[in-house]
This record gives sequence, C-alpha cells and structure tokens, in this order.
Amino acid sequence: MTKQTKRKRLLLTLGALAVVAVAVVCAVLWMGSALAAPAQCDVGLRPIDHIRHVQCPVLIVAGTDDMRTTIQESRDLYGATPEPKDLWEVAGAAHVDFHRHAGVEYEKRILAFLSRCMGRNG
Repeated sequence: MTKQTKRKRLLLTLGALAVVAVAVVCAVLWMGSALAAPAQCDVGLRPIDHIRHVQCPVLIVAGTDDMRTTIQESRDLYGATPEPKDLWEVAGAAHVDFHRHAGVEYEKRILAFLSRCMGRNG
C-alpha cells in the first residue's frame, strides 16, 4: 500500500476527526516548543519537566526497542502525566515505526483514543 493510499484510508476512517487529529499534533508540537526556553532547546527537550501541565487526554505510544526514548523513560513520562492518560508499549518498535510493527492495532488504538477525546464511543 502506498503512502498516499494509507493517507486516504486514514482520512476516510477518521472523517471529521482528521482535521482534529492534525490540529492536536500541531498544538502539541507548538506547546512543546513554547514551553522550552531557547537555552533548553540547545540541550534537547525534556517533556517530563512539562507534562504535568497538560490539561487534555494524553496517549503515550512507546516502542520497546526505542534507543532515543527508552521504555523506562516512557513509563516515567506516563507516571508524571495527569489523568486521563494511556500508555501503549509497542513490542519491537523503535522511535517512529509503530505503524510498521503494529499496523492495524496502531490504527485501532489511535482512532479509539481520538474518538474518546471527541466524545464518541471508541
């Protein structure tokens, strides 16, 4: 399946949630950059220092083979996150390859999370 086909499939599945999903991702990226002081940006972001201020549902997806953010760091981040929150550990995944390791399950979990956040049954 091509990247464009996957994108179309996801948009068809998400429907109206597609716009919300993009907005959520943009908001999270903006929030992360807004919270980090310029001096901190040079040494890297530390989401664990800021996650306690998040006031929305959080889904942390972590790869068990991630070398950038270890599974223990992801668990610590989850522990510092206020409710409501979910943690999903993807066996064998690294930093950004969740869909490759758990394609259908990845889509189900992400869509269910977004549906719950939007007040739909997930």
